[in-house]
Amino acid sequence: MLVVRSTPDYLLSTILTRAGIPLPTKSNPNPKRVPTDTITNTTIYDCIAAPHPSDITAIMDTLIGNPDVTSCLNTINTLKANRGLALADILTALAEQLSEKNVPAQTRITWLEGLAEVEWRLSGGGGETVQTGAMVGVVRGGCEVMQNSR
Repeated sequence: MLVVRSTPDYLLSTILTRAGIPLPTKSNPNPKRVPTDTITNTTIYDCIAAPHPSDITAIMDTLIGNPDVTSCLNTINTLKANRGLALADILTALAEQLSEKNVPAQTRITWLEGLAEVEWRLSGGGGETVQTGAMVGVVRGGCEVMQNSR
């Protein structure tokens, strides 16, 4: 178990810096401050470069609701590029959200087994572009299993 100790000042300065709020330095002791009232969940997700739950929901809704694979890939690649998301983080969050959906067991198994394989390939050096396509194929395949079981 790894234990990381950090001072509240360090954490706050990391969050503020990531949010674009300048901090005092030796060369600029009084930087122009951007007024901020609170640190939001969005600020924290941005700071740790994790996908926002709304981004994962958008990806999941696109994958489940849109049978056009090209459109799904374009949506996901646009979100990845605009938000700086990593496929490994998307896979983890997507698996969590898909496992909570009320679907037949066959569909859930198809999704989770397929996403685990995509994650394994990605960690073994598989290209992110190819594995993004594989992720789309896994989720769409689970949707077809769900439709065929009705």
